[in-house]
Parts: sequence; structure tokens; C-alpha cells
Amino acid sequence: MRDNVKAFVRDVAELFEIPEPIYEFGSLQVSGQEGYADLRPIFPGKHYIGCDARMGVGVDRIEDLMGLSLEDETAGTVLILDTLEHVENCHRAMEDVHRILKPEGILAISSVMLFPIHEHPFDYWRFTPEAFRLLLRGFPTALVSFEGEPEIPHTVFGVASKSRLPEQAVADYLRRRSEAEPTGGPRLFSLEHERNYWRERAEAREKEVTELTARLERIQSTPIARLFSWLGRIGLTR
Repeated sequence: MRDNVKAFVRDVAELFEIPEPIYEFGSLQVSGQEGYADLRPIFPGKHYIGCDARMGVGVDRIEDLMGLSLEDETAGTVLILDTLEHVENCHRAMEDVHRILKPEGILAISSVMLFPIHEHPFDYWRFTPEAFRLLLRGFPTALVSFEGEPEIPHTVFGVASKSRLPEQAVADYLRRRSEAEPTGGPRLFSLEHERNYWRERAEAREKEVTELTARLERIQSTPIARLFSWLGRIGLTR
């Protein structure tokens, strides 16, 4: 747990409605962080359940993010903080998180990019803001931001919901996080915007393939290409 991540969680708690129960995945307070990494005081009076792959300080139940045992639409709020880099298949994990969130549920995630390798028990990934945007593409509303240098941020943040986030809360969040993250303040993504974004990327790739195919056809139609093709057919190029 880091100071900037706790500040991010406080902003989410203060600016958005936090449905219950709250599930924190990756809640184990590792040696040296006992108490400091406890986020329960940020959500006073809320039903808070700490989950991790192993029992220990801060853990109420064992859960595997790649195969959650929770029923569909039973989690009000999900926190995954500096944990996704330790998950072998983060795409599968996010699909399962989407499954368990209530229709009005909210998700808050953070992870690292410019950061030393740290196990607990394994360290697989580093995330760009674009990677978080991809992970959250299944949510109707998502906010992605980062802290650090634009070319190589040290931390990436995301907030998403299965329903539209209140406009005033989004505006307040954008303002507050922009003050905390002057180089990488949050951007708001909607599902419609994301569909257009990925469609445009697919169209651009298709255009590149079409242009490359046309170039190859032009090359193959040149006299020298036809000559080599004829020589190959009669076996003189072997």
C-alpha cells in the first residue's frame, strides 16, 4: 500500500456512492504494512470484506481473482489496489469482477508501471493507462488516470461502474484527481466512445492490410516479378 493509492481510495469514497458490501481483493497486509494498509477506516460503518489468495492480517476470506466463488451481482464495491500485477490472467480476473458486481456497483483499481519487481508471491505485469482502458472496456463508464511522467508513469488508476456515474460526482472526481495528478489527470470513457475507439482501430488495421496487399499486387505485376515467376514455373530458379 502506498500513500498515493490511499489518497485515490479516499477520493473515490468521498465523491461516489459506495454500495455494499465492499470487497477488497488483495487485502493481505504484508509484513511492515500491518495497520497502515487497512482501508476499512476509509469506509466507516460499511460492510467490508477483505479477500486474498492466502490468510493473514486483513484477510476475511480466501478468494482467487481468476475464479471468484461469489454469486453474480452480489458485490456492491470492488477494490483491487496494487494487486493486478500479481494476477496471472488479469483479463479473466476483470471479467469475473464484472460478473459479481451489482448493476449499480463500482470498481476502483490501481497498479504500477515504473516500479521495482516485488513478489507476494509473483509479479507478472506492468500497466500503461491504455492497458487499464482495455481492462475496463466492458464497463459503461470508466475513468483512467496516472501519476508520474507521461512517458513512463509510476502508478495507473481506474474507476468504473456498470451504470452511469453521476455527472456531478464525475466532475468533482476529475477536478480533484487532476490536482493530485497534474501530468496525467483522469479521462472519462463511455461505452459508446470505447466502441467507436475500437472500431476505428479495427478499421485502421484493415486499411493497413488493404494498402499492403495492394503494394504486393503492384510488385507482383512488375516485369521483373513476372520474369521470376515464369522462371520458377519452368524450374530455372532452383
